[in-house]
Amino acid sequence: MKRLAIILSLAFSLLALPSNAAKKELVMIITDTAGVEQVIPVEKIDSVLFAEDVCQAVEGHAVVDLGLSVKWAYANLDLDGENLESAPYVENGNALYGWADPTGRQHSTSLNDYPAGVNWPPNNVSGTEYDIVKANWGGEWRLPTDEEMKELMNLCTWTWETVNEAHGYRVTGPNGNSIFLPASGWRYGNDADAQGVSGNYWSGTLSTDNNNSGRSISFNSLIKGNGYSQRMYGFSVRPVRP
Repeated sequence: MKRLAIILSLAFSLLALPSNAAKKELVMIITDTAGVEQVIPVEKIDSVLFAEDVCQAVEGHAVVDLGLSVKWAYANLDLDGENLESAPYVENGNALYGWADPTGRQHSTSLNDYPAGVNWPPNNVSGTEYDIVKANWGGEWRLPTDEEMKELMNLCTWTWETVNEAHGYRVTGPNGNSIFLPASGWRYGNDADAQGVSGNYWSGTLSTDNNNSGRSISFNSLIKGNGYSQRMYGFSVRPVRP
């Protein structure tokens, strides 16, 4: 069985205006699992991507089993409700969050505000009160640890792709299933940059080399790797769960 890759459970229809209408317009109506509809004129559709049915809906969100120690969310965390699970191929420069900010609203450039109210950052915030995923998705959803990020980097095949004008990596696990990590850039204070050029994703693990920084992965079309970045930077978040 195949489904459209842009959603888990899809209902769509092509509608034409009545023949006596002044202007006819053929549209595609896509309804996602949250009941949100997108109406797209057919003339604006460049392509429709199909994929094997490898996703599941767990605790309200789409998850993909890559054959690793944890399952990875189908799309990035987005607190503004732009419904990335219906359109994961999005370089969303707004969905960039500071390390250990569970609100996702902190744009301070002071390290003392990450996590807010804590003078010395914890070694790992994954699954804790400072975990932005846990705070907003609940259940067993959480930030990945640094070890889980390394597993994603080292055990998967990474292929740079451009899909629906979005740039990023197709990450294919040992079992052949894949997720797409868009290159959404980074944010410092209120200023975002490098959208479509670089991707930066937080883990919940503090750097052991420098406690001013959290562990992360970063990439562009030429290089990728695990590293660490100062905690006040806004990065993308890709949730995980057991």
